[in-house]
Amino acid sequence: MSYSFPGMNSWLEDVRLWRIDPPLECEYLVLVNRGFQGERRQSDIWPIALNEPLPLCPIPLLPPDPDAALNLTEVMDRIYETAAYERWLDYTQPVPPPVLRPSMAEWLEERMKAEG
Repeated sequence: MSYSFPGMNSWLEDVRLWRIDPPLECEYLVLVNRGFQGERRQSDIWPIALNEPLPLCPIPLLPPDPDAALNLTEVMDRIYETAAYERWLDYTQPVPPPVLRPSMAEWLEERMKAEG
């Protein structure tokens, strides 16, 4: 599910204007700016919870080309592998910010126990 936010003019204004009721239950957001319609920026936002797959995001191209599909799971897997994060990350350490919601902290703890 994505949310469209027309009318954002600056990054700081974007942050202040993001008011979704009820608040999104997620740890991260993916934001794609589609450009401007007149003076108003058009943006799409995908909320991401840790226990859900990463979205396939449409990346806008110049007209008349259709959006390009960006598979965020493939991108993150490639970065993880290329940067050899398995050698650098210590999964025994506390989770860095942002603080996880209780349901996600419980999910992560169960997953870490299952992984050994």
